[in-house]
Amino acid sequence: MKLLKCFSLLLAASLLPMAVGAQVINGDLNHNNALDVGDVTLVIDGYLTGETEVISSEVDHFREDNTLVVGTWYKSKTDVLVLNADGTTNYGSGYTYRFLPSQGCILFFNASQTPVDYIKVIYFNSNSMGKYMAAKLPGKDALTIYYTEPIQPVETITLSQTTLSLQLDSDPIRLTATVEPADADNTAVVWTSSNEDVATVSSRGSVEAMGEGTTTITCTAADGSGVKATCEVTVGETTPTPQPSGTITYTVKGVSFKMVSVSGGTFKMGAQKTSSSSSNYDADAYDNEAPVHNVTLSDYQIGETEVTQALWVAVMGSNPSNWLGDNLPVETVSWNDCQEFITKLNAATGMTFRLPTEAEWEFAARGGTKSQGYKYSGSNTLGDVAWYTENSSSKTHAVGTKQANELGLYDMSGNVWEWCSDWYASTYDSSAQSNPTGPTTGSSRVRRGGSWYNNSGSCRVTYRNFNTPTISSYYNGLRLALSSTR
Repeated sequence: MKLLKCFSLLLAASLLPMAVGAQVINGDLNHNNALDVGDVTLVIDGYLTGETEVISSEVDHFREDNTLVVGTWYKSKTDVLVLNADGTTNYGSGYTYRFLPSQGCILFFNASQTPVDYIKVIYFNSNSMGKYMAAKLPGKDALTIYYTEPIQPVETITLSQTTLSLQLDSDPIRLTATVEPADADNTAVVWTSSNEDVATVSSRGSVEAMGEGTTTITCTAADGSGVKATCEVTVGETTPTPQPSGTITYTVKGVSFKMVSVSGGTFKMGAQKTSSSSSNYDADAYDNEAPVHNVTLSDYQIGETEVTQALWVAVMGSNPSNWLGDNLPVETVSWNDCQEFITKLNAATGMTFRLPTEAEWEFAARGGTKSQGYKYSGSNTLGDVAWYTENSSSKTHAVGTKQANELGLYDMSGNVWEWCSDWYASTYDSSAQSNPTGPTTGSSRVRRGGSWYNNSGSCRVTYRNFNTPTISSYYNGLRLALSSTR
């Protein structure tokens, strides 16, 4: 809140008490006196030397008792004696602004005009935001004007998420609001829900599911600027507990991680957008996702989560990640880095861990033999299962904090891209294949799943991407695979 200032023009003593810390300027109220408060010169009286322009008519203002005063703002060319903030005066001419109530007069008064006792004036400066002003007229020979400096309004509000999917048994999820500019006079916000039977929102932005349906959470600036942002919330039934086909826990140097057993089978790999009546149609599909083809896989194991930083550090002794946390996915790792990690992991465990093939990755992301045909891994609503550009706040998140897919696998859509073992080819082989491992040579390796940075299209279970094996950006991580020993 800006500092309240007080200016007084006195012939008789003002009846208003002074605000603590307020600045007071005294001056004689003579024929041409004016009070300059910066953006606006308040003219007590003056000689008009040019045309007067109406800049705002029928403006509503309020007296202290909240009764309405209607008046007009005028801009005029006027000869005035200006009382400056430092107590000096100067005579000249310029544009002045006046507010004339329809009954009585605030800025002009004489024996034939009776001023209102008190008025609150809201006018607009160059920033199109109001400045508060109050004029107390204890008598026609005295005037005291209180005002605040021009305020800095809120210009934008950005929410941490614009869509949110909850289940009835979900824990409350906190939305955060970023207010710009950060030095706005009042950065407070007000949260409301359009349907509290579906979800409520606390004064701190915590959203709690109450019943199935949809509602809109609105965050509104409390400064009266009208700036707001919204989040669309959908609440579904209780989340079913994933039923994985079996998990196996491995431990290396005190750090445990889980692998999920995947029963092999035959599936149609890829997607196409040319025929809505044909298999694996997806209007968002790219050419490199075609042709759709049959793939048969043997049993295998795949990581329940992406490799965490805790596991990487246990094996490698160092952490390359940009965002640090034991349960965050390791990132900023190249395909070659992953091969070195796997070599050391196998030496420490006596196992033969590896990266999944692209076919194994897609089969697992689809939910294996339990697939429900979702567009993303575990849901058709991406926010339920993935950290991506709309909800990630531009960073990675702890593994396993979103909903699992049909196999009990987490984060196969979003969070970090996951390297696969295959060389990348721009199209698939159309023939039926068994345990394919991709091209025998190439310049780039496949990565799948999308990341915290990507939009929804990149997080589809069929979307394909690639990087050269030496690239180690903070979008790239990995998930382990293991051939079945059964």
